[in-house]
Amino acid sequence: MTQDSTSRRRTAEQLISVGRADELPPGSMKEAIHLGRSIVVANIEGTYVAFQNSCLHYGVKLSDGTLDGDVVTCRWHQWRYCPLTGEVLAEESPYETLTTFTVHVRDGELLAEREPKTRIRPRQECK
Repeated sequence: MTQDSTSRRRTAEQLISVGRADELPPGSMKEAIHLGRSIVVANIEGTYVAFQNSCLHYGVKLSDGTLDGDVVTCRWHQWRYCPLTGEVLAEESPYETLTTFTVHVRDGELLAEREPKTRIRPRQECK
């Protein structure tokens, strides 16, 4: 087995199918399952991203919210997030980031990495 095929196999083992690119036009998002957990997969102007499907405020599904450009807004209390960076845009949030996953496109299939790109991180206290 060559190094290239070993590298591809390892990479394939680290990726999880979360849908098809042709089912997710620019400006849209949908719920998917990632290792038994609900996530959101979004197409932001041709860039595919994935992120946790629960608002950090009350846990409402972000897939039921709205996507406007690169901002997702929770339908319940309008907390806002940037899924490209994981940044929490709600100033009142005790968190800086939500969990996001890198998404690859291979032969039209959307593949999310197993390991998060960003994780939920609390805001640093001002001193």
